[in-house]
Amino acid sequence: MDLRGLAEGAALADKSNFAATARAFAELRERHLTWENSTVLPLVEARLGAEELPTIGRHMAARRGMDYPEP
Repeated sequence: MDLRGLAEGAALADKSNFAATARAFAELRERHLTWENSTVLPLVEARLGAEELPTIGRHMAARRGMDYPEP
């Protein structure tokens, strides 16, 4: 609720708790991205063909409402 409250202009009820929670979230996200980039992406690249990767990229971009950068 802290982020929603901040977005609506409210003050934080407990700044130190918010900071600790935000820091923990950022660290978790960083660990996940590191694992994904070091483990998952190399497996995907090894298993999928060069034609499949852009197709998957286009689908992922479309789900997020983004344009896929074409070469």
